[in-house]
Amino acid sequence: QGEVISSKYSLHGIAVRNFERLVSAVTLSSLREPDQRVKGIDKPEWLSLMDSLSEIALNEYRSLVYGEKDFVRFFQECTPIQEISKLRLGSRPARRNKNSTSISDLRAIPWVFAWTQSRFLLPGWYGFGSAVTKLLESDTKYDINTLKELYETWPFFTGLVKKVETSLAIADMKIASYYADNLVNESSMKERIMGRILSDYDSSHQAVLKITGQSYLLENTEFLRRSIDLRNPYVDPLSYLQVKFIRLLRERLSQSADQQERPVQPGDSATPDQLLDTVLMAINGVAEGLQSTG
Repeated sequence: QGEVISSKYSLHGIAVRNFERLVSAVTLSSLREPDQRVKGIDKPEWLSLMDSLSEIALNEYRSLVYGEKDFVRFFQECTPIQEISKLRLGSRPARRNKNSTSISDLRAIPWVFAWTQSRFLLPGWYGFGSAVTKLLESDTKYDINTLKELYETWPFFTGLVKKVETSLAIADMKIASYYADNLVNESSMKERIMGRILSDYDSSHQAVLKITGQSYLLENTEFLRRSIDLRNPYVDPLSYLQVKFIRLLRERLSQSADQQERPVQPGDSATPDQLLDTVLMAINGVAEGLQSTG
């Protein structure tokens, strides 16, 4: 995609570094291929375990996204999805049907982008912790040692756990809770849904540590952990500012609606909307800082 080409290859020094990493990865993968082919054979018992794990995770995920009656409203209030739809970029609108509020009509990129902006990264890990916990409690054939063995021997499961681990490490529940506390209007809805999200974050966190044998996330991937630690002090203030300006923007739009005035939309006139532009700049800043747009 365009932003990847720009960030990785627009400057000569960075482009050379990325080409070196690409060549190194291909070389290492090629050298390990014979061994990986032996390890990578999908055994029937592994596939059966994954079927059980994925079914539990899917049910847990859908029970939140589709089963929680106020989830759509929580998502719209707790993330900058309304403001993201006003960004002047992308080849397609954020929703398939312009006036729809359905999750099903929301395209995949803005769905993930919105959760990334509010530092939840929810689509990257939600359901994993519950699935591991429920599987081990309900099926005596499996225990944590079974999952550890899969992590060590099956490249597919190793990759899956590492993806979840990275999402958990980039997520920041302190800042995510700040979004919820300051942007969600109904406290009972916020407490109920945030309770579910925080609970699964904790169980996913613990599940990854038990499976990988680490004492903290990304312990065995120091370069990535250091990269996140270096970026966050610069990204965090942008997140707090983003919440402030989103609140001001939504309050202004609410007042306009109460006075039966049509809110100003991007492109209505040549006069810039400084508050909206500030929110959009904060969105761009957080995306650049996290190095993730969804």
